[in-house]
Amino acid sequence: MNLLLLRVEKTRTQIELQKSFEKKGFNVKTLNLKKLSLLSDRKKTELKNGDINFDKINAVYLRAPLQINSFVEPLLDIFKEKKIYCQYKPNSYYNSSNEALQFNALNLNGIKIAKVVTFGDSNTIQSHVNKFEYPVLFKSFRKQQKSQTILVESARSLKSIAKSIRFNIDGAVIREFVEGPVEDCAVIGDKVFTIRRKWLGDEPQKLSKGKLVKLSKTEKETAVKAAQVCGFDIATVKLAQGNVSKVRPGISYLTFSKKSGDSMFDEVADFYSKKLNFK
Repeated sequence: MNLLLLRVEKTRTQIELQKSFEKKGFNVKTLNLKKLSLLSDRKKTELKNGDINFDKINAVYLRAPLQINSFVEPLLDIFKEKKIYCQYKPNSYYNSSNEALQFNALNLNGIKIAKVVTFGDSNTIQSHVNKFEYPVLFKSFRKQQKSQTILVESARSLKSIAKSIRFNIDGAVIREFVEGPVEDCAVIGDKVFTIRRKWLGDEPQKLSKGKLVKLSKTEKETAVKAAQVCGFDIATVKLAQGNVSKVRPGISYLTFSKKSGDSMFDEVADFYSKKLNFK
């Protein structure tokens, strides 16, 4: 069974993943995304790299930042067309790089989320400040990247923040703040590993300082379904009082392995093996 590890840079995580895949019996090749080209004509789009014959690849493990979604999405389409398994599905990167789109997808599929409102400019925000229950989380975006996140305690503070925006923003998301700790869930297929983090002022404590906890059956099902709705078989799902606040590709392998005592690398390799019916 031939597996390709696609990544932007060589890291300890990639090295450990390769070891776990090889231990499971996979024939593993690695490739930097920067060395991969997409050649399109009127008929089709092809993957080009002199070292890799994609017709002989059975599965891909992809590690890529959301910021390069315009490059990743065509790859995901090609993997699907060639029947190459990847832990991410087409449109997953587009939707998850846009927080408003992700919340809409979760909401349409019956996933519990806090009230979310999306704005296109600061003037519109100012006219809506009295329509929220405070506190709220304010996030602004520029060039498809989050530029700031602020925990806002009152309508007056939110209006002041909106007035203070001095540059053009692509949009803003305001989400009602759910009191309580944040639960980061590492979802691998139908398995869920969870670290709970306390809030420290305007942000939760570092993941490495959190505590490993067990979720209820309902919360586990919510985390798995949220990942699937967003097109991810492997993802981090953030919960607060049972509400999904964010879903992103990938997990913090080293931290979750240390906290749980289980190798997340082996868990992923085992998941791939079962997914591909490879023994």
